[in-house]
Amino acid sequence: GATLTIEEPIFTQADHYPRNDEERENHKVRTLRQVLQQYAPEQLESLSLATRPDQDGNPIDVLSLATPARLEIELPAEARRELAGSRFLFRCRLEDDSPQDGLVWVRSGQGVENEQRDVTTTLLVPNSGAAREALIHDASQFCRVFPSRFYYVNDQRGLAAGFHLVEGFFRDDQPLVEKVLSPEERDELDRLWQELDFVTQGTETLLRGFVWFERSEREVLHDSRFDWLRSEDPRLVENDYLTRFEKLYLDRLGVARVGDTLEPETPSDQYTMIHGFFEDIRAGLSRHDALLVEAEAAGLRDLWELTNRAYRRPLTDAEQASYQGLYDELRGEGQSVEGALRGVLTAVLMSPEFCYRRYDVAAGDGLVPLNDRDLAGRLSYFLWSSLPDDELLAAAERGELQNPDELAAHTKRMLGDERVEAFAREFLGQWLRYRDYLDKDPIDAAGFPGYDDVLRESILAEPVLLASEVLRRDQSILSLLDSDETFLNGPLARHYGGELERRYRVAFDERRREGALPLNERGEPDDARVWLRVTGLREAGRGGLLGMAIILTKNSAGQRTSPVKRGFWMVHHLLGQHFPPPPAQVPELPATETGATQTIRQLLAAHVADAQCAMCHKHFDGLGLAMEGFDAIGRARTHDSAGRLVDATAELPNGEIARGIPELIQYIEQEREPEFVQTFCRKFLGYALGRSVTLSDQPLLDEMATELRAHDYRFSTLFEVVVRSPQFRLQRGRDFEAPRGP
Repeated sequence: GATLTIEEPIFTQADHYPRNDEERENHKVRTLRQVLQQYAPEQLESLSLATRPDQDGNPIDVLSLATPARLEIELPAEARRELAGSRFLFRCRLEDDSPQDGLVWVRSGQGVENEQRDVTTTLLVPNSGAAREALIHDASQFCRVFPSRFYYVNDQRGLAAGFHLVEGFFRDDQPLVEKVLSPEERDELDRLWQELDFVTQGTETLLRGFVWFERSEREVLHDSRFDWLRSEDPRLVENDYLTRFEKLYLDRLGVARVGDTLEPETPSDQYTMIHGFFEDIRAGLSRHDALLVEAEAAGLRDLWELTNRAYRRPLTDAEQASYQGLYDELRGEGQSVEGALRGVLTAVLMSPEFCYRRYDVAAGDGLVPLNDRDLAGRLSYFLWSSLPDDELLAAAERGELQNPDELAAHTKRMLGDERVEAFAREFLGQWLRYRDYLDKDPIDAAGFPGYDDVLRESILAEPVLLASEVLRRDQSILSLLDSDETFLNGPLARHYGGELERRYRVAFDERRREGALPLNERGEPDDARVWLRVTGLREAGRGGLLGMAIILTKNSAGQRTSPVKRGFWMVHHLLGQHFPPPPAQVPELPATETGATQTIRQLLAAHVADAQCAMCHKHFDGLGLAMEGFDAIGRARTHDSAGRLVDATAELPNGEIARGIPELIQYIEQEREPEFVQTFCRKFLGYALGRSVTLSDQPLLDEMATELRAHDYRFSTLFEVVVRSPQFRLQRGRDFEAPRGP
């Protein structure tokens, strides 16, 4: 066989090879050799990777395979976690001494065999020889048999068949059926068409469209004998109505019948065409009715299965009987099968059992374990904000979730699922008070042209994407504070401007050269739907969550910035420091910067001149002033809206001076990291348990902080400590009574 050479296999966070050392670092490039040396040296030895110089003389790894061949590289879990989000890239070619009479398909993919991702297939063809000529010949023949279009319509007239106003589907696969497909494949294609016809009710749609067309476009039904016939009449599909319709239609066109039957006195092409049409309608309706019986049974089975999922437990006999009764009642009222199923499903989704999570509480006044089903629900809503999947439910049915190791194993598995994005959205959004941004946007959009819904949705999506990436790669929770990278789409990149916009545009152009991009309604690449990793936040004066538009915008006021809100958000929500409510009758700052004769900094200095105000404001005003380099909607600026120079320096609570957000982040890391970690743990535990944290939880909070420090503050540490804790796995018995004071 041919000899295949694989060159320069690497893992990278990008979708292309690095073009320079900076990209190699930013894309976190690791060669296959490096990964195997660290995690699977025995596989490296068995691979027999060689080294040879590339065209520039740089050494690269190469691997030669005699085809046919199958190569599997199994990475341990630790390596997969480190490489999460990376792509496996390599170049391949046929060696010059390979036979000229063969072709080689190269198929590669990542993941397990039944769920691979980034699957690519490449056909390698010799530069010359019989195999190459045969491929060219066969491809040319295929193109002749299967042109890009089978049916060409007169451009002046268009399709003008009798039912050109009837909505339907035109099956044009005759060449495929006759010349390519096997009998089994033809049966499969017929089955798919039958399913489409069933779902769209194609026969009934055709019949009703025919009646509407005949009444609107032709004169056949313009006769008082057809006054009873309406396309919207539910009885139109009944056999008696259809027979009556056909008889009158034949009479109207002058086709003589034998008595009151459908038999013609004299056979004719006209009769054959008309009667054939009605017979096709009858046959189609009959097929639909037969399929409907099967579909109804299958629909009810699916409904009960879904209801069990919605209830997070099997239905009781009484509950199923109640829903079955509702279904029968809806069918008896004339609802279709689909309509009745929708009605029952609506009732399920409105039921307290679905809308509220309650746990079966065992008798007793001590601590008792949650049952496995309740544990499955608690875990899935914690991680995914949704129902448990089949694997978790199966483990619950087997009683395995009482084992803390099994619970932790499922937690690790579920953290690798894309549904964990719900945790990133809900936990951070609720804790940091931006979850309701779209509904309670503080910005007066009239003062900011271009601040539209597309941009607002992009602003809200950015922290979710970054946090999801931190989760998937199991990075430190501190990276939420100091990350130098984020994810941007086109509108958000233009909003941020400067070097960040330039870097996004470079990455976008690279993506466009490498593959298809989503298109907008004008047929142009839609960069609002293309999110790309962009580095350089610190250089742009941003960094982590603090420099994101969502934080800056949510803590602004109408048409101006609010250093008070921004600073208070940081020390109260991010760092957990508490303050008493402000006194009554506090004077408001001007609504806009243009309406003020002084800068916001100067106004705040007067605002807190009162010693009573300064007691609190000295803790957060300075932090907010360090964010003044960004306007009310998070755009970088050097002047305020009144044209005055902006000063983004601020005196910190420790007496030092911070200039902008990067130095603010540095202050938190060096001076207040324990407060951030403590607050993170409290909010994380409260979210996991769905309740406020109490004094009795303090030992667990201490354990969470200790384990974080011991494991480089990795996100997975918190999840494992919490799901193993008694607070997560146990509950108070039904007879528990809280101790009463004297």
